[in-house]
Amino acid sequence: MRGTEFLPVSREEMLRRDWYYYDFLVVTADAYIDHPSFGTTLIARMLEGEGYRVAILAQPDWHDAEAFRAMGRPRYGVLIGGGNLDSMVAHYTVAKRRRDRDLYSPGGKMGYRPDRPTIVYANRAREAFPDTPIVIGGLEASLRRFAQGLPGVNESYIFAAILPFVIIFLIKLPLLPMQEGELSLTGQIP
Repeated sequence: MRGTEFLPVSREEMLRRDWYYYDFLVVTADAYIDHPSFGTTLIARMLEGEGYRVAILAQPDWHDAEAFRAMGRPRYGVLIGGGNLDSMVAHYTVAKRRRDRDLYSPGGKMGYRPDRPTIVYANRAREAFPDTPIVIGGLEASLRRFAQGLPGVNESYIFAAILPFVIIFLIKLPLLPMQEGELSLTGQIP
């Protein structure tokens, strides 16, 4: 029954559901927490509610593309979110010292997510599935994220024009929704 079980996070869990394919791979830099305060879970559950098969890849090994290939190729696309907390905030203090704990990782352990995971995961997904559409979203994909912390720059003037192209270049042309993800994915753009 949809919505009553955790979404599959491995090939074995897919096979227990008698799934031999899936439609969307949702990648997140956080541990998989099935709660509506996590945007990636919200999007995954919304897609499941529409009848799609959705698999979750939480905090994958980003050093090569094998973790992305482990469940097979998604039929429609890879959706990537950098997590509920900006990776640089999760990793570093204001004084730019490395933090000891990552509260969005199992056991608070550091090292499960790279710096700027949206870019890293999108490049690994492209490596694993060269012809599969990639959609990025969430905090790290937003314009505010990339403009934050750059001294003397007027975000609204320069970054509104330049940053979408920089992001798309760094991630090799994924889709970058510019409003709420659930509206973009269901075609209900206001």
